[in-house]
Amino acid sequence: MQKNSNIADILYKHLQELELGTEEQQVLNQWLADNPERQTLPGKLTSESELREYLAIRFNESSVDEAYKRFTQNAEVKPVKRIPVYRWLVAASILLLITGITAYYIYTGKNKKTEIVQVAVPAEKIQPGKEGAILTLADGSTVLLDSLGNGLITHQGKTIIKVEGGQLVYDASAADNEVLYNTITTPRGRQYDMVLPDGSKVWLNAASSIHFPTTFTADERIVTITGEVYFEVAAAKNAGNPVKFTVNAGDTKVEVTGTKFNVMAYGDEEAIKTTLLEGSVNIIYEGKNKKIQPGEQAICSAGNVKVEDQAYPERAIAWKNGFFDFDNEALEVIMRQLVRWYDINVAYKGAAAGLHYGGIIKRESDISEMLKILTAAGGVAFTIEGKKVTVKQL
Repeated sequence: MQKNSNIADILYKHLQELELGTEEQQVLNQWLADNPERQTLPGKLTSESELREYLAIRFNESSVDEAYKRFTQNAEVKPVKRIPVYRWLVAASILLLITGITAYYIYTGKNKKTEIVQVAVPAEKIQPGKEGAILTLADGSTVLLDSLGNGLITHQGKTIIKVEGGQLVYDASAADNEVLYNTITTPRGRQYDMVLPDGSKVWLNAASSIHFPTTFTADERIVTITGEVYFEVAAAKNAGNPVKFTVNAGDTKVEVTGTKFNVMAYGDEEAIKTTLLEGSVNIIYEGKNKKIQPGEQAICSAGNVKVEDQAYPERAIAWKNGFFDFDNEALEVIMRQLVRWYDINVAYKGAAAGLHYGGIIKRESDISEMLKILTAAGGVAFTIEGKKVTVKQL
């Protein structure tokens, strides 16, 4: 196979629908086959900086970034062609701003062609979520964290609660025998990150919560979550006798000794999913124990624990990095994510079963951008009335 330095020109020609030579086609096929992640093109990337950020995370190949850069600089709008709709279609879209015209490049899994489809922009605007949460103290009083500046918030026992650099921090450096419990809750349309009393870092996705003690004892570190939370667990202070970090999520328990992992435990999803990036965790569910390694995902559902050994952790934590990242995802699953992030209500006209989509879009985008991508991919249409989005299968 040729060196990766040549794939930039080949990919550029492919996206322009220019004819490839036999050897070029072989190089492209091999490049796609080498990494399944390359089968899904990015979603809404409106600037070169966003493009570089995405590719650095997903492909780690600067030559591909250069190919896309040349593509966006030289692409021309072509006549719109009708794209056949397939129920199983996995479509990925790149939003390009070309001479002021909004267009989408749609890659279909069947004909392997890239088309430009121009889509009407919905008149209604629903803004994305933002940083913010509600802190519930031990006495039941609450503090809105949406716009607090740096500084002291309050005390819980001898634990100091403050904001540093826009992040909520629990400073439990002083010895304290009194254990109080606090809860951080993110409503729909909010996300938040914080530092627990032991130094562990926590990120909460929209419509999530974490319940935790204001100081951890020498014997255990236990937190309880709902929704979706990403953890970077601090190592125990006593390395000779490490204290386990345990996450309770519904019927699932995640036991940790120092690691990075994501737990998705929304009540309206079919399974609780734990995805491991670094370290090692033990999953306990319905009397079953499963230990997973980095790159694996434990799926707890219907009394069983399934381990997916090629889970692509970067997709599981795309929300933390500011992206929606879908890979052959059911439309209903996508819409549930949009409900949480955009704080909308969704109604369906007819069944939406059987429609699957793939692609990536910045979470900071207005919801209309996401709906345009799904519309362009085919099989579905949307109407927006206030905060209500109606989905109609075509």
